[in-house]
Amino acid sequence: MPPFRVIRIVLLLGLLLFAAFYTKQQQLNSRSWSKPVAVVIYPINHDRSASIDTYISTLYRYLHQHP
Repeated sequence: MPPFRVIRIVLLLGLLLFAAFYTKQQQLNSRSWSKPVAVVIYPINHDRSASIDTYISTLYRYLHQHP
């Protein structure tokens, strides 16, 4: 076998091994729950209803009073 072909196969197998290891590591990290995950929720008034505007402004007032 030509040396270039062997080098290419070894590099591609190394890349495949790295991708497999990285994917497995990400799966384990995302399911470990060792640290809390910060989540931000942005309320959006999609239908522009007045009652939802009132509700969202109430949420903002509540959050600014209770950090």
